[in-house]
Amino acid sequence: MIKISIITATYNSEKYVERTIRSVIEQTYSEIEFIIIDGYSKDRTVDIVNNYKENVDIFVSEPDEGIYDAFNKGIVHATGDIIYFLNSDDYLVSSTIIEDVMNSFDDDISLVYGNVQMIYEDKQAPRLYGREFTLDDFSKGYAPPHQAVFARKWLFDTYGLFNKNHRVVGDFERSAYFFKYELERTKYINKVIAAFHVGGISSNYTTRVIGMLEKEKVIKDLFQVERTLAEVEIRNNALYRHWLEKLLLEKKGITNCLHNACKRVAIFGSLQTADYLIQDLFLEGFEVPFIIDNFHESSIYKFDIPIIKEIELQQRLQQIDCIIVSLESSTGSEITSSLKEKFGHQVKVLWWKQLVEESIH
Repeated sequence: MIKISIITATYNSEKYVERTIRSVIEQTYSEIEFIIIDGYSKDRTVDIVNNYKENVDIFVSEPDEGIYDAFNKGIVHATGDIIYFLNSDDYLVSSTIIEDVMNSFDDDISLVYGNVQMIYEDKQAPRLYGREFTLDDFSKGYAPPHQAVFARKWLFDTYGLFNKNHRVVGDFERSAYFFKYELERTKYINKVIAAFHVGGISSNYTTRVIGMLEKEKVIKDLFQVERTLAEVEIRNNALYRHWLEKLLLEKKGITNCLHNACKRVAIFGSLQTADYLIQDLFLEGFEVPFIIDNFHESSIYKFDIPIIKEIELQQRLQQIDCIIVSLESSTGSEITSSLKEKFGHQVKVLWWKQLVEESIH
């Protein structure tokens, strides 16, 4: 039986760390080495961990240089063949998930990854995120979250530990290296591995921009591709500000301009901007018959709106007059163009950014 080392980095993590610990020690898989690396917490984190000292194989509490330094310490201590990182506010979704993942490894597989559940502090419904990723995805800045990734330890021995100089994207960089050089030995499993809280360092606006700049450099170094991720992030923020001003000052939504052309609007994508668009459409009196999302596991979105996949869209076009693409990145432009080519002769297709820009003029 293959041993797996689960590494959890903590720092002032008293709010959630016990749930994290329990999700690990309740696993049915027997060959688990549980390592907790604490950054010298000042709250009750150490006391909580000590309550489970019989279940924690290695516990270190000392000052560190951030989460990637803590991850590196965990790797150095690890004796398992497989390495997995579970943050201190995340948890494994079921008691059998490690067993399921470990059964997916064989001698030809170096890395296994799956899906995650995104948990929000503001009580909005959790979202599932995950799919099979390609090198082209990585070159555009997309990757599975580290909470979904299981890697053989020799990958770190071969390609190196985390770069401690990165504030935000050290996990993206390691995954990008592993995928680039071991793509044929990676395996995607369509299972939810862990739930993680949205709202960490990479969710703060300032650090998001820093992260985008870091990611641009990683992409350029690894794939020799120039990306403008930070510029897009800053531009998105400006568009959201204009959107908010229109709502607050004019009491109108950005979809107000669609009244002459549409009554029933579908939204492509199901992340945060989709929620904004739904509320905007409701404010303006539009119907939202369904959401289009190729990777959402549920058949019902919030507000009891059905979710369909793009492959079903042709059969449902009679229910809508318009499609708004809600994706924030440049992929949104590509998808808008693709949808226009396929369905533009039957329905109006717009990117949400076009609506904001039209509302400005």
